[in-house]
Amino acid sequence: FAGNLRGATIKADSTADIFNNNDIHFACISETLLTGPQGLPVNITANKYVPVNSNRLDSLGGGVSTLYPKVLSQDVVKLCQGVDGEFNGIKVNSYSPPLCLFTYYGPQMAKGHDHVNNSIRELLHEVSLHLIDSTVIVCGDFNLYIGEEHLAGNDPKVSKYGKILNDFVSEHKLSIMNYKNQSHVYTYVDGKHGTKRALDLIITNAPDVFDEITIDTHFREG
Repeated sequence: FAGNLRGATIKADSTADIFNNNDIHFACISETLLTGPQGLPVNITANKYVPVNSNRLDSLGGGVSTLYPKVLSQDVVKLCQGVDGEFNGIKVNSYSPPLCLFTYYGPQMAKGHDHVNNSIRELLHEVSLHLIDSTVIVCGDFNLYIGEEHLAGNDPKVSKYGKILNDFVSEHKLSIMNYKNQSHVYTYVDGKHGTKRALDLIITNAPDVFDEITIDTHFREG
């Protein structure tokens, strides 16, 4: 499960419903400030999941959590955390090859070019270290315009930092799995202009592990 929850703590009941009503093994949650002793509603984490939380260091908004089943605790190690707390990664050694799972919440341009540039490059560097010997899955709200190069049907606009991501995907022969959703690839609708874009992405070096992808159609327009 990958979700841009925009505040999991204040949506405790609906967030818990997602976990309780679906057979979720791992979860990547972005855009939520994770506070308290566990960082997510206790009815999610108390019995089944262990959250690896990272909050943005320079603001109250934003944060990510990568959750894994408690039964795998002996097999999971934390790989990394972004300098500004905008991503983290775990490695699950009980799989062959190991599974490396990264959760990312990309900063918006209001934070400045240097911040956006450093954030995406830091993430991609960490991801690159595990592409050869592991199954790698990267999920999150990238806040980048990536166009149609790797995602047919997406809005064609490509931003400067979206191109950096596209070049990385090309260089390492990765797949952006949004295309597996049958009806559309976008995850965001601009409430003012009606533009539809894929900002929330699932990227992997092992597309065959995905049987299908379902993108929720009940998200709020921005």
